[in-house]
Amino acid sequence: MTERSNYPGFELQQRVFAHYAAGLKQLSERMNEAWGKFSQGQYGVGEWVTDLSRSAQAQYDFVQELVRLTQRDDHRPVWARLRWTSATIGTPSDVIDLIRPIPGVLEAGVLKPMAGGAGQPDIKLTLDPVLDGNRLRIAVADGTPRPAVPCTYIGFVSTQEARHTPEVVVLLEVRD
Repeated sequence: MTERSNYPGFELQQRVFAHYAAGLKQLSERMNEAWGKFSQGQYGVGEWVTDLSRSAQAQYDFVQELVRLTQRDDHRPVWARLRWTSATIGTPSDVIDLIRPIPGVLEAGVLKPMAGGAGQPDIKLTLDPVLDGNRLRIAVADGTPRPAVPCTYIGFVSTQEARHTPEVVVLLEVRD
């Protein structure tokens, strides 16, 4: 699998799930060890306090490592949701806040139809920087006719230098 074939956040998700599985394994081993003592009548208040403190430490370690894992993923795209219904005046647009300054020039890709949109044409996006900070106006290109079939489209905004790493994921819902 190449890097381009992974959806945004794939590696982070894999790290988090692996960490969660390891935490569950550790918990089940501790429970099994305690059960052995308990079933033999050798589990007293001292063992319970020890297991309680170990459990609290394990929970703290789990959360601390989870935070560290999520911070390793220094690229999280912003999600933009556009909605196009028969009541929409003009073409759909939204102003989004970017998480960080973007090095390079942003380029809008096209929106491609997903489920239920087989045979529907791609839709072109336009981008307009907003001057009050790190904001961006994303819109369906003026003059684009509303698709006749209700479906969801997906597209990406990225820099020319890093096209495989989107800065913005755009979802367009076309509904009646």
